[in-house]
Amino acid sequence: MKADYPKDIFSSHNNSLIISIRGYRRHDIEEISLIEKASFTAPWSKEAFIKEIASPYSHAMIAEGVPVNDNGHLSKKAFRDASIVVGYIFFTAILGEAYIKKLAVHPSYRRQGIGCLLLNEVLRLVKKQDIDKVILDCDINNRAAFCLYKKMGFKASSSLYDRGGSNIKNFNIIMSYGGETNGD
Repeated sequence: MKADYPKDIFSSHNNSLIISIRGYRRHDIEEISLIEKASFTAPWSKEAFIKEIASPYSHAMIAEGVPVNDNGHLSKKAFRDASIVVGYIFFTAILGEAYIKKLAVHPSYRRQGIGCLLLNEVLRLVKKQDIDKVILDCDINNRAAFCLYKKMGFKASSSLYDRGGSNIKNFNIIMSYGGETNGD
């Protein structure tokens, strides 16, 4: 059963944007696709995202930004006309576990806490569903992502797996939050 997300779950004033975390809407796919292409060397296609969100166990949260003026004010018209997708997270929740499949923030808005906002919202939602273990995989060369996950309480397991090819740069590490973990 899909979670029913309120329009604006969380708001934070962030570098001339007000950031809101909300549920996915069909029209978000264009902006998600642009962020995906700017964030990954092997990006998902629009079709892959559409197929993913069609699954009954999949969920998606969107970080939406609305520009504000120098005084930190915005009008309702500005919100309607100028809101932009600045990040997203896709995850599945089934059989007492959640798996984070995708997390990305637009390159222009990274290192401003948006990834933390998205992760915190997912952790809050899965806790509400009595899910105590969240798993993800992280490219071992993506230091910023690895540090974010560690900061958020994820622990690296001893498992490495090859995403394809024999070059070490293709390896990911499994990380988990809550439940049983292997390693530190």
